[in-house]
Amino acid sequence: MRVKSTVLATSLMIGTSCILASPAIDNKMKMRVYASDRIVGGVNVPDGERPWMASIQYGKSHFCGGSLIASHWVLTAAHCVEDVSGSNMNQLSVRAGVADLSSNAGKRAKVKSVYIHQNYTQSNGNAADLALLELASNINGIQYLKLATQQVMSVAGRPGDMASVSGWGAVEEGGDASGRMQKVEIPIVANEVCNKPEAYNGVITPTELCAGYAEGRKDACQGDSGGPLVVEKEGDFYQAGIVSWGEGCARPNKYGVYTRVSAFNKWVQNTMQGQPDDNGGGNQEPPEEQGFITSGKLVRGLSGESDAGIDFKIRVKKNARILWLDIRGGSGDADLMASHGHMPELNNDTYAPYLDGNDESILIRDPQPGVWHIRIVGYEAFDGVELMGFTR
Repeated sequence: MRVKSTVLATSLMIGTSCILASPAIDNKMKMRVYASDRIVGGVNVPDGERPWMASIQYGKSHFCGGSLIASHWVLTAAHCVEDVSGSNMNQLSVRAGVADLSSNAGKRAKVKSVYIHQNYTQSNGNAADLALLELASNINGIQYLKLATQQVMSVAGRPGDMASVSGWGAVEEGGDASGRMQKVEIPIVANEVCNKPEAYNGVITPTELCAGYAEGRKDACQGDSGGPLVVEKEGDFYQAGIVSWGEGCARPNKYGVYTRVSAFNKWVQNTMQGQPDDNGGGNQEPPEEQGFITSGKLVRGLSGESDAGIDFKIRVKKNARILWLDIRGGSGDADLMASHGHMPELNNDTYAPYLDGNDESILIRDPQPGVWHIRIVGYEAFDGVELMGFTR
C-alpha cells in the first residue's frame, strides 16, 4: 500500500516547447514576399489540368496557393492571410486557370473579404488552419474543385491511398512568382504514424492529416502553403487537405501536414452563406481517438478500486502555455498522476500531492507538445469523481 504524505513531491513540472517550421514560414509575412522552393520531387502540370488551382498574390507576386471552390470563393490556409487588414486588402488578388504564371493566361479577381476560421491561432497550433477569400468579382468558365466529405475520404482518402499536391514557387528572393505549376503524388499517412516520436510526437490532431513518404523525397514546400491536397474518386478530384505546415521539406519522417478539409465542410458552407459563426459552423471535429479527453470538457462519473488505475490522454499543441489537470468530488480517495509520452509511474512522473479525498490538481507550465498521459489511481476505492483537463 502506498503511504500518503503532506509533502509536495512533484506537483509542478517545467517542460520545454518546440517550434516546428511551417511550409510557408517565409510567407507568414507582414505582406512580404520571399523566395521559396518548388514542390519537392514533382513534375510540371500541363495546361488546363488543374484549372481550380489559385495563385494568391500580393501586388502581382505569388505568395500562397489556394483552390477555387465556387465562382467567387477561394479556400486557402489561415496562416497565409492572417496579416491581411483593411489597409492592404486592395493589394490582394487571386489568379486561377493558369499553369505558367509567366504567361498571360488565366483569370484574375481582387479579394473583397477574408474569413479566417475562428479557432485558428498561430500561437497555439494550426489545427484550424483554413480561411476563405471572398472575391470582388466572379471567376467563371473554370471547373471548381469539390471538397472531400468524410464519405469520400472513407473511399479515396484512407491511409495508403495516393493523393497529390500542387503549387508554384518563386525563383529568387523577393521576386515575382514565376514558373510552371508542379505536382507531386504522395500517399496519405495515418495520424498514428505521423504522431510517432520520430515524426511529430503526438502534436497532430484529428482535424489534420499527413501525407508523404517515411524516407522523404517528395513533399510540398514553401510557397505551396494554402494549396490543395487532392484525392481522385471516379475520375473527379476532391480536396482532402490544405497545405499547412511541416518540419522542413521532404525530410525523412517529417511528413507534410494538411488541414483536414472534411472536418470543416460545414464551416465552409456556412461562411459562404454569410453565417460564419453560426452554431454548427465550426470545425466539425471528428471524434477524438479512444481514451482521449477534450480540453475544457468535464468527464463525469469515474470510479475505481483501491490500487487500480483509470487512464486517459490529452493532446497538447505546440507553444501551449499551460496544462491543467484536476479531479474533484465523489467519494473515496483517488490520486492524480500525469506524464508526457508514456503512462505515469509512481515517483518518476508528475503527480498531485497525495491528499485525502478526491480534490487534487496538477499545473504544468510550458508543457511539452504531444500526448500527455493521465492516470487516476485509487488509494482507496472511489466513485463519482470528475476529471477536467485544460490546455492553451
